[in-house]
Amino acid sequence: MHLAKMMGAAALAITAMQAVPASAQGMDMKISASNPVVAIGVTENEQAMPDMATVTVGVSTKLPDSKKALDETNKIMAKIMAVVKTASIAAKDVQTSGVSVAENTNYSDNGPVQDGYRAMSTATVTVRDLTKLKTLISDVVVAGANQLEGPYFSIDNEDALTDKARMKAFDTAKRRAMAYAAKAGFKSVRLLKVNEDAGYEGVEYAAAAAGDAAALKFEKPPEEAIASTPVEPGLISRSVAATFHFEMVP
Repeated sequence: MHLAKMMGAAALAITAMQAVPASAQGMDMKISASNPVVAIGVTENEQAMPDMATVTVGVSTKLPDSKKALDETNKIMAKIMAVVKTASIAAKDVQTSGVSVAENTNYSDNGPVQDGYRAMSTATVTVRDLTKLKTLISDVVVAGANQLEGPYFSIDNEDALTDKARMKAFDTAKRRAMAYAAKAGFKSVRLLKVNEDAGYEGVEYAAAAAGDAAALKFEKPPEEAIASTPVEPGLISRSVAATFHFEMVP
């Protein structure tokens, strides 16, 4: 009786396993085809003008006293943030990315020498109206920024751009598969599976230098604002590389 119960339980377990889909059991799904199969590898990309950019702006100040160095940095950074606010940049698009105070060390033949303290503060700014970008870059430098990185261009809705590349890849693959099928005497093709490897290809043009930013001092602002910084946004690309498996059908 005990053996019969064990055999019944084993049969029930096997039945349960058979009821679980192959994917749930960690097994690769097998796709059957009764006709020749062709695998087409395609890479397509779609380009568009960027509609947003990020710029990191900051201040680095060296003074004999650490507190004075940080105070001076904070004063300059406050003026920079006021310029950013004037450009109608939303609060959610401005993020402090770093604040630091450290000993400033100079190196000579006699070894390292402690030379005051350097305080730094940086913020990352997202600009969603690119018409304001050139003026903003120039204005923050005038306000005292001596650290500047970017701009890095991007697209707010990159998924839509990727989908366009994806549709182009499918159309190209099917057209090529149809050509093979026609040559082999078949009338059409049936998609069996797709293996996709989506990737990003971006073109980023950094802004040209807006004069010697490090030489601009908060205590002595220039009499005239510097010219707007030349900015070329270029194009943003999204690419899709995929392999399409088609069965040739009569």
